[in-house]
Amino acid sequence: MSFATYPNEMVGLADQIWRQLESYHDTTYFVQECRDAFKEVGIKGGWARYFAGRAAPMGEASAGAVAAAFYNFSPKMVSNSIPAAWEVATPAQYLEARLVGIDRAMRRLIAPWIDTEEIANAADAITEAVLSADPAGKVLFSANAGLEVPSSPHLKLFHAATLIREHRGDLHNSILMNNDISGVQAHVLMVALGHGTKEDVISMRGWNEAEWSLAKESLTERGLVAPDATATPLGKELRISIELQTELASARALSGLGTKKAEAVLGHLVPIVNQLRKSGELPDFTTLREEFGGQ
Repeated sequence: MSFATYPNEMVGLADQIWRQLESYHDTTYFVQECRDAFKEVGIKGGWARYFAGRAAPMGEASAGAVAAAFYNFSPKMVSNSIPAAWEVATPAQYLEARLVGIDRAMRRLIAPWIDTEEIANAADAITEAVLSADPAGKVLFSANAGLEVPSSPHLKLFHAATLIREHRGDLHNSILMNNDISGVQAHVLMVALGHGTKEDVISMRGWNEAEWSLAKESLTERGLVAPDATATPLGKELRISIELQTELASARALSGLGTKKAEAVLGHLVPIVNQLRKSGELPDFTTLREEFGGQ
């Protein structure tokens, strides 16, 4: 869900930069080199790899802490992987595996761009801007911001992409909470709007039928979802408001760029990420966002 118009140019540019960086970051979840790097430290299974790699900046966090930070995953799903992952390898080892996988993957997928000024300039500008963002209340962003910044431009850009996506995700969760929308309710509302299916969300986020039904009942009582499970005009209005609030708030992380530098950064990113997407190894960005939203 996105918007054709914005209150100012910088918000629109920040959203476009985030969309490019999201694909760059998502490489860590889907590309074979990244999977292999985690297997080398002993972690097995896609979701175990996901939770361990993404939560590792928080240290040996409990299942409860990870579920709170990830928000729209069922705590039961989180507990299938955390804290067991910390018995397989340390958070530091997972962080190293994350970079090893990205290094191998990017050297194959975007080889022509690895040592260019474009990737170096984009990485430097975004990292400088996002590290000046206010960390208060942003758990995953703050945890990643405390990590050492890689020196290689393609790894530095991955670090910057991770900071941007976690900054946005933390803000999105806060905005959902401020609007009294729980993690499972956020999914129910998105499905009610025609994005994704209940079956897909239950499979991908771990909520069960009873939890889904309770969330739907609550949203129906609030007038956000109709009895036929479609979104009411009020429900659609609320979801649009939540997305717009997220875009406005998350744009602050890149506001230090200014519009001219943001345009230049976007110009650097587009051909690099287009090369990455042409590999066919990443799922379609729009499909993922429409089906699962938020994180």
